[in-house]
Amino acid sequence: MAGWGAEPLFLCTGLIVSHNRPTLYSPSSRTALAEAELEYKEDHKSRSVYVAFPVAQAGGLEGEMAKAGVAEREKISLAVWTTTAWTLPSNVAIAVSETMDYTLARLSTDRSLLVFASARLEALEEILGATLTPLSTFPGSTLLQTTFTSPLSSTDHVHSPRPLIPASYVTATTGTGLVHTAPAHGVEDFEAWRAYQSALDPFTPPADVVCAVDGFGKISDAVAGMVEPQVRDRLVGKEVLGDATGEVIDILTERGTLLREVLVEHKFPYDWRTKKPVIFRASNQWFANLENVKEDAVAAINAVEFHPPRGRQTLEMFVRGRSEWCISRQRAWGVPLPIVYSYPKGAADPVAASTPHLTPASVDHIVSVLDRHASGTDYWWEGPAEEFVEPTELERSRAEGREWRKGLDTMDVWFDSGCSWTLLREEGVRPEAEGRPLADVYLEGSDQHRGWFQSSLLTKISATAEGEKAQAPYGTVITHGMVLDEKGRKMSKSLGNVLSPFTVINGGKVSDPVAPLDRQLSANNRADTLRSQLLPEPQAAARVRDRPAAGLGRLGRLDARRPDRPRDPGPDVGRAAQDPQHGPLHARQPPRPGRRAVRAGRARTGRTLYDARAVRVRPGGEGGLQRICVQQG
Repeated sequence: MAGWGAEPLFLCTGLIVSHNRPTLYSPSSRTALAEAELEYKEDHKSRSVYVAFPVAQAGGLEGEMAKAGVAEREKISLAVWTTTAWTLPSNVAIAVSETMDYTLARLSTDRSLLVFASARLEALEEILGATLTPLSTFPGSTLLQTTFTSPLSSTDHVHSPRPLIPASYVTATTGTGLVHTAPAHGVEDFEAWRAYQSALDPFTPPADVVCAVDGFGKISDAVAGMVEPQVRDRLVGKEVLGDATGEVIDILTERGTLLREVLVEHKFPYDWRTKKPVIFRASNQWFANLENVKEDAVAAINAVEFHPPRGRQTLEMFVRGRSEWCISRQRAWGVPLPIVYSYPKGAADPVAASTPHLTPASVDHIVSVLDRHASGTDYWWEGPAEEFVEPTELERSRAEGREWRKGLDTMDVWFDSGCSWTLLREEGVRPEAEGRPLADVYLEGSDQHRGWFQSSLLTKISATAEGEKAQAPYGTVITHGMVLDEKGRKMSKSLGNVLSPFTVINGGKVSDPVAPLDRQLSANNRADTLRSQLLPEPQAAARVRDRPAAGLGRLGRLDARRPDRPRDPGPDVGRAAQDPQHGPLHARQPPRPGRRAVRAGRARTGRTLYDARAVRVRPGGEGGLQRICVQQG
């Protein structure tokens, strides 16, 4: 419930809002995700398609057709490229750059006419395997009065024409310079479509987008309003990350609108828990609006000390790149979002007819209810909905004929853990004073610049009361590295590539994910051992030998009774490190025959000199650690 402690302040400042908009969504986990819950796979493969969208009304193209001598009866298509063919049924528009040049050209294979960005002429000729003869060139603004129809439509089914809309993100770097727009499945698509709708009617709020993908990642019945019945029947129930893509491509082929299919390998987001691809899917979610918080957060970073220093730039980059934070999740576990919903009594669909009730007073009331029950937040799932409504609001709703239900969403774990600083304040561990952070140090891995470090900063800044100075919850951020496997990947429980410390200490079988340390330090080239993974380079193995030697050299001069004074080292200097099985590490151990000495520097402490070249690695028995032996020089 740590996150609930900061939530009332978020609500007072209007930072928590509900939207129906596309968010990252994991069909394998069946929940929305935030950027911090993603991993990126560099070699993801997608069946990309180049598609011909038939022009319905030429608009500004009529003048270009006349200049090129093209007859009005000739059919023209807009060439579009997408890596997500399954989103084509949700298409509502095509985005175009107003300032970029476009070309009307004739394709040599079937004499058809295509429109695309002029800069993509040579690339498209290579991709399509045909010659494109330019007939006319014009700016993108010429296309804004042009309309088109769905490439999935058959000749006997008429769909209403769809517009071309302006968008600043359209480039000619890849694709065709014309971008398929499905606002339910892309943030840029969503923003461009809403801007277009607002420009048409500034006084009417844009309608919610319709999403034809359900929570399981399958095409739903909602697609019925987007495609003809025959196409609907072929698509409903198919997985968008599976057979839906192939079915859409088959339909394009049958309609004669598929120009080319190209298998592409590219970077793609994956769910960090399930290691499976994610999609963008429009749904009702709760967001923290960060637009008015970012600058204060960046300013607060300047008072924080970072180790290593580059952590400051990394954290600032992630903060500046975030405008909204999706804080709701659809999981069977986690801290519930304290939101109740009212709906008209007798409503056929209570969820669709619901209105959320979320205020500082309602959160305080819900917290007080949970505090009275030993089960804590678990009581949210057990208690009746009306118990979580303030008495005055409950009385008013009964008079108005409204009923109540509890929300089923849980809180983003990063929002929850990011509010852990509230415990320091609430428990009085450190009274918050201006100029002094609640916590001295935050210590975590390098991946937490987009996770815990960032969420802690943003929640703390967002919860700052009016008139108070915005301050980070920590004074110092220390970032540690990661232990990597033989492929350079971070060791992770979800990947199954974790090495148990007991394997390092006690040794293990050759089939273990990482070879035991004793084998890594010895014969890495033996056929019956794995290649060194913890220490893949000879220099790394040398450091393991050298550093204990230098440390023993320093320990040898200390008198335990008078640590401020050195003592004369004797032959028992190695007893600074005892071994329960083999006794003390051996001093003055002569080099073993045929053993190769490690070349390294020397560690000098007063009158005693320990030569790291005399360090030897000694087998410690079957599967055991090797013993480090130091020769006094």
